[in-house]
Amino acid sequence: QLSDSFKLSLRAESLKFETTGGADLKPSEITVTGGYAMAKNFDLLAEIRTDDADAKIYDGGTQDKATTLAVKGIFKF
Repeated sequence: QLSDSFKLSLRAESLKFETTGGADLKPSEITVTGGYAMAKNFDLLAEIRTDDADAKIYDGGTQDKATTLAVKGIFKF
């Protein structure tokens, strides 16, 4: 937590598993999330995530990397 209103988090994951065909697949991801408490009962969050793999498994099997951006509002009651 950067202050009473601002939050920042970092998450990373790495996996290794065997596919149906017997090959090892090693996808990983890194996510950075920033949050701002706009009011006592409302938070605004922005998240950027990048995924990486040693095979083309993203975007219909055409890419080995994928990046997504999400913005969300959370009402608390």
